[in-house]
Amino acid sequence: MGTQSRYSVIESNGVSMLRIEPVRAGRDDAPYECMAENGVGDAVSAEATLTVYEPDKTPSGFPVITQSPTTRVIEIGHTAVMQCKATGSPQPKIYWIKDMKRVDMTNSRYSINAEGSLQIDNSEESDMGRYECVAENSV
Repeated sequence: MGTQSRYSVIESNGVSMLRIEPVRAGRDDAPYECMAENGVGDAVSAEATLTVYEPDKTPSGFPVITQSPTTRVIEIGHTAVMQCKATGSPQPKIYWIKDMKRVDMTNSRYSINAEGSLQIDNSEESDMGRYECVAENSV
């Protein structure tokens, strides 16, 4: 491994997320296990298997982001719209990540349109950050 690890664990509000970036086919394909313990009783665990595809070998219908968000500069109090479009079959659902945490869509200032773009009304300084869109379907 180089000076910067491709693996990071992000914890927020009792949720832990493993992020591998960039992910590599043939190297990162593996089962991953998450363990939790609190010092009372036995530890619990859950396992998930990661499958990584080369871009030209994705299964039919696999989600593909066709329009990625770009850097935006917005004045406080204005509306920000970050574009994201994806194709796939079935049509992918899009969700958004801000600074490696899922965007809280219970905040009434946030909405996602039918194509998947994120709209932030009445922007605040706390909205600054790195946003990413994620497309997922059942494939």
